[in-house]
Amino acid sequence: MNSAKRLEEILNDLHISANKFAKEIGYTSSTKIQHVRNGRNDISAEVANDIVKKYPEYNYEWVFKGAGNKYVESKNAKRINNDIKSLPHAEQMEMLYDHISKLETIIEMKDQENEARIKNLVDVLAKERNAIIDVLRKAIKEQKKESI
Repeated sequence: MNSAKRLEEILNDLHISANKFAKEIGYTSSTKIQHVRNGRNDISAEVANDIVKKYPEYNYEWVFKGAGNKYVESKNAKRINNDIKSLPHAEQMEMLYDHISKLETIIEMKDQENEARIKNLVDVLAKERNAIIDVLRKAIKEQKKESI
């Protein structure tokens, strides 16, 4: 995967624009980021370091060269994985079930948040549409008056 695609993947993961991302990693201008996006430059060691400094979940080698895993597996996650593997199967399944239940709750909350956001957007759009209709009606009335 080339530098531009890796950068796009990071931007998509973070749901962030290139300009905002450049600011987040400490740049006053988005030029370096834009040059990577358009394929002019590869991700430099400096840029990769700046990205990983701000977003330590990303693996430096993946960001810089596309090598290895995208994310860094924390020592804590490795320890937890090893601890879970040492448990009896029934306990592993129970832990997974609990984790899935928590994730379902989070998803449900996010769905409710998204529903509220969508409702607000629809309300705003409806108000804007009504304002535009009012302006058009007034313009039509004015044209009719002028043509009489």
